[in-house]
Formats: sequence, structure tokens, C-alpha cells
Amino acid sequence: MIQCEQCEFFRRSEDGEISFRCDPFRNVKEPECLAKWQLIKINQMVAAYHATLEYYRKLAPMQEKMFKVMERELDDMNEAEKWKVAEEEDEDRFLNALAGKAWIDDIELRETAGVNMLRRPGCPLRVTSEDGRTVYQEGQDFERWEYPTMGRVPWPGNYEKWHPAPPIVLTKNSRIKEGQRLKVSFYHTVVIMDGQVACCLREEELFGHFERQVRTVKEYFSPRKYMLGYDELRLAGHCALCKKPGETAGQVLAEHVKRIVAMVHRIDPEAECFTWSDMFDPNHNAKENYYLVASTLAGSWEGLDPSVRIVDWYYSARDKSLPFFAQRGHKQLIGGYYDSPNYKETLAGWIESARKVKGVHGVVYCTWAPGGHKDLEGFAKALDELLRK
Repeated sequence: MIQCEQCEFFRRSEDGEISFRCDPFRNVKEPECLAKWQLIKINQMVAAYHATLEYYRKLAPMQEKMFKVMERELDDMNEAEKWKVAEEEDEDRFLNALAGKAWIDDIELRETAGVNMLRRPGCPLRVTSEDGRTVYQEGQDFERWEYPTMGRVPWPGNYEKWHPAPPIVLTKNSRIKEGQRLKVSFYHTVVIMDGQVACCLREEELFGHFERQVRTVKEYFSPRKYMLGYDELRLAGHCALCKKPGETAGQVLAEHVKRIVAMVHRIDPEAECFTWSDMFDPNHNAKENYYLVASTLAGSWEGLDPSVRIVDWYYSARDKSLPFFAQRGHKQLIGGYYDSPNYKETLAGWIESARKVKGVHGVVYCTWAPGGHKDLEGFAKALDELLRK
């Protein structure tokens, strides 16, 4: 009987990995080859089965954590949103949809790679042999790995929730063999809610975009006030630029907002900066376990200069949030309208709480709904009546 290592179809790579080029339907040497080929395939099937079991074993605690995070976020969302909906409206229109159970069935979990993969500083790609001892180089061992239309469907800047996994295409003189198992490490983004994709808080190119926008706004509009877009940042702190040892997402966000405010004042020294409250409020979103943020957002408020005005919008935490920012020297505005039919009661609650602190100078009417300005006149009258009391 021929020993496999003596056969021309036997291959052993530099890192010791064994492969066979024999085909049981075309070029086997002797009957025993078929028996050995069957044993090899059985071993591969058993190894794949054990790998799958190990994958599910590792996935189990992650699933439990995901369910707990989802439950906590749903509870937070319900708490944050319930003031917008009157009780009778909840019962009649939404059929108690803020609570209940959902049945999810027919789910398939499978490993994939390269979906919405990021290729930029801070997101390095690493491809190695299965044992990790051989590192393969892009351009030398394989072509540039990317999905050609990623982030451009149906328009530039828009990401698909899923797309086919792009293959790793080997170069002509690649050290990687066809069929070889690899270990691949890469970074990817996640599409959240209605197509939202977060930017990196430390990517240097981002600050160039911000500066051009501020200069353009100043040139064409000459505003006295700038509203900064910090609100519900649901993904942060994962890439190599933002995940340095001992550093939190809150510290990275504090560094970012401090740099942006300084940029605005450098371009327009007389400008006033405003921001929504939630990402800098420990009573709201500046906390541990916020959506897909990698670490705690606590301390993000340390990056806010006292000159930045805060627009508070979390009604349920108003008696904690308003004093928190007032004690830090910020002037504040109230986000008093968010498409709720019971806006008069909500506004009254805001005014009552605002009278307990110093530095609240205004009220914002903010609508997210089509035709949302229908209550503007009634809102203004209600505000006038409350301020006269």
C-alpha cells in the first residue's frame, strides 16, 4: 500500500498544513486510497461538527447578553417615549404595543465575512494561516479585499444591512493554497434603525469635513448660533483609533466635542454653540451599555465648555438633568414639544422644573412628523399663559 506522503498528490505547506490533490473519481492510485479518502472526509465532518458546537457554546452567553441589552433598551425607550402618548391614545391606536411578547422563529446563524467591512486607518485587516503563524499580505498574497459597491447603495454614503460576502481573490504567486483555511480579522460597521451609520470620532478626515461645513455655513449664512449634531450616537469606541487601553467611549466623545467647539470658535469667534443634552447627560444616554457603544459614555460631559448651551429633551429626567447642567455652568433650553397631543401638560411640567434652576433661557418647538407645525400656535399660547403665572 502506498504511503500518502510518497504520493505526488500529497502536499505539505511551510507551516505544516497537509492537503491532498487526489480525486476519487479520476486519479486514485489504488483501492486503499478510497478508504483513506473516506476517512479524511469523515474526520473533516467530525471536526466541522465540533467546531459548530464550539461556536454555539461561545455564542450562548452572547445571546443571553444580547437579549438582556435588548430588554433594557426597550424598557428605556418605553420610559423615554411614554410621555409623548396619551393613555387613551395608547389603548385605542396602538393596542398596548408598548408591552407584550414577540415570537421569533426560523432564525439561521451562520458565519460570514467582509460584510460592510471598513478599510481606513484604525481598522486594520489581518489575514493569517489557521494556526496564526503565517501572515499573508494584501497585494502580494491576495487582491484588495472589498465589496465594490459597499457604502454606495443606492447612493454614496448609504450602507446595506447585508450584502454578499466578498471573496478573497488570490494573486498569481500567492502563498495561500486553494481550499486552505484562514484566520481573518477585520472591522465592519453596523446599520442601525432606519439606515443610520456612525462615523469614527477620531478619524482625522472627519474633522476636515466638519471644518469645510462650518466655513461654508459661515460664508453663506453668517449665523450667530451653531447647533451641533450630538444626539443618540448608537455606535462608538470599537475601532483601533478609539479603543486604546484604559480609555472609554465617554473620554473619546469628550475629546471630540471639545475639538469641534474649538474649531467653530476658531472660524467664528463670536459664535454660540448648542447641543442636544442626551449624549452628555448621565441621567440619559451618557452611561454604561448604551446601544452598541463599546464602553461607558460616562464623563463625556467633561469635554463641554460651559459656554455651550444645552437643549434638554428627556422629560422623565428633567428634575435631574436641568440641575446637573446648571451646576456645570451651562445655559439651557427646554425641548418642550415632540409631536405629542398632550403637549400642554408636558410643557407645564418642563416650566415647573425649569423654575427651580438658574440659566434656562428658552423653549424649543421640535417636530419630527409631517405637518408637525399644526400645534405651533397653540403651543405658543400655552407657553405664554404658563410664563404669566
